Amino acid sequence: MIEAAAIRLRPVLMTSLCTAFGALPLMLASGAGAEARQAIGVVVFYGVVISVVLTLAVVPAVYTLVARNTDSPQTIAKLIDRLRAKAAPAQPGSGEVRAAGNPAE
Repeated sequence: MIEAAAIRLRPVLMTSLCTAFGALPLMLASGAGAEARQAIGVVVFYGVVISVVLTLAVVPAVYTLVARNTDSPQTIAKLIDRLRAKAAPAQPGSGEVRAAGNPAE
């Protein structure tokens, strides 16, 4: 988690700050139609700021909490392989599994 956060910190901050600062002229607009542009600027600016906080703090924290209680995908794959190995001798020689309750086939 720490390595991933260090790798992604700079690109996330650069992109987000550029977008937020790009919305500043909309927030500071004056003249005809300024109210509409200011409203859009405020939404974009604060939306980007909130998304940065969520991306850099909340998402990694929630992932860390969830990851504690889960196994890796390799664990599940190994379990499936063991179950297949146990079930292999029980299957008919042709490799086909017949439906239960239908002995005529």
